Amino acid sequence: MEVFIPAGGEVFTPGESIPLLWTSPSIAGVVAGVEVAFSGDGGSTWQIVGEADTDAGYLLWTVPSLEGGTGKGFIEVRRFDAEGSAIDSDRNDAPFAITAPNN
Repeated sequence: MEVFIPAGGEVFTPGESIPLLWTSPSIAGVVAGVEVAFSGDGGSTWQIVGEADTDAGYLLWTVPSLEGGTGKGFIEVRRFDAEGSAIDSDRNDAPFAITAPNN
């Protein structure tokens, strides 16, 4: 599995819609679910931003508004089997930034 967008180094604005893209090997009958998670603190904490029963390789994500912004953004894609056990996962190779909200 490999996350392509975001790759890292991007600068996003709160409220912007970003297509998250990844590729993963086909495992017929094994993948029962996919979840996409966001971390704004370099991977210390994660928030689920999308879930699906099939691995489409795509999710349209709305960039959140974070007090003060961040330079430590990560997206992680995780695949699970029917028992809920992790099959594989990947995240962007380098952090991306989210600008501070305009008040």
